[in-house]
Amino acid sequence: MAPVPARAAHQRQRIKKHYDNNSVRRTYDLVRFALPRLDPEAGLAEDELVATCSASRNTIRTVLRSLAEEGLIRRRRREGTTCPGWMVLPIDEVMKFGELEGTSGVVLRSVALETLVIPAPAIVRDRLNLPIGALVLVVEGMLCDEDDVPLALTVSYLALDGSEGTPPLPRTADPVAFLEDELGVVLGPSTTTVGAMSADTATAHCLGIPEGAALLWFEDVLTDTTGQPRALSQFRLRGDRIATSATVRRRTSSRYPSTGEDKPTRG
Repeated sequence: MAPVPARAAHQRQRIKKHYDNNSVRRTYDLVRFALPRLDPEAGLAEDELVATCSASRNTIRTVLRSLAEEGLIRRRRREGTTCPGWMVLPIDEVMKFGELEGTSGVVLRSVALETLVIPAPAIVRDRLNLPIGALVLVVEGMLCDEDDVPLALTVSYLALDGSEGTPPLPRTADPVAFLEDELGVVLGPSTTTVGAMSADTATAHCLGIPEGAALLWFEDVLTDTTGQPRALSQFRLRGDRIATSATVRRRTSSRYPSTGEDKPTRG
């Protein structure tokens, strides 16, 4: 029997490293949803990701390549892989855009692009509980960061009950700021719906992103303290710069409501 070459014998003795989570899909999700928590321009080192994700180097490189193609990270020669700054929007409380700086560290600027008063379309009347013939103030705007990078397009339909007279010209596209500061409305809770969509040609041009890029889509119905809806607001937000957060609680079981009685246990 011919002797086994020393190099081959050494390779047989090497222990092949086992990666417990070596799935491209799972690894992508782990890295993708960690991005909003990173500091602006934070580096993404392959060695660290291999260790923290328990994935092979090839898997990590595949994930980073996908994230770069989607514009979520930047990969540059001699600079490595970095992550642009993200803004995390809390969606479990009503806030003005300016108040978000304290929660996300990002300074925001809201600009009104177009304003007009129109009879409320039927679908808006229904959402705002308005009578036929009621007027709404329509405000379209753009949300930018402190470097004037566009982050979102917004449109709000604000109910006018006639007592305000001629509505003031909005200085901002922020519906909360306009209702509170300009109309003196005391706001109560809001209802928020979150979805996803792709950027059409016009939206992509306004936001400076590729056509078809991912967008977050928000809709808020703002109500006053009496429960009357006062504004219907819709937002198209860049999916590569904005994420959301909320504090959620476990719903009380409808079968065993919180009555103080003990739930049945298995014998």
